[in-house]
Amino acid sequence: METILDEAQLAIPETSVVANVIVYRNADGSHVVQIYEWSSLKPGKGETNKALACLRRQYPGIITAHDCGNPGDESYAYWQHQLAKERIDFAYDDNGDDIDTAG
Repeated sequence: METILDEAQLAIPETSVVANVIVYRNADGSHVVQIYEWSSLKPGKGETNKALACLRRQYPGIITAHDCGNPGDESYAYWQHQLAKERIDFAYDDNGDDIDTAG
């Protein structure tokens, strides 16, 4: 697996989303996107959905979000929603445990 992007402050094109992501490319050409920080400068405008779609187009493969808070946190609910909508493939809470769509 080769690291092709390691950005502490990645501005997602055509959105107001700033992220901390690492992208790996597998030998078969697929990608693994690891999200460690994620925020929108314009909350509630759908920008994060656009940004996730942009990452999916740019780096086809698996998208995983890390450090997503804990049950009861707004961030946890946000990533749980993104999982349910299949905008990301995996999410882990602040303890490293799987988040699933059922809670």
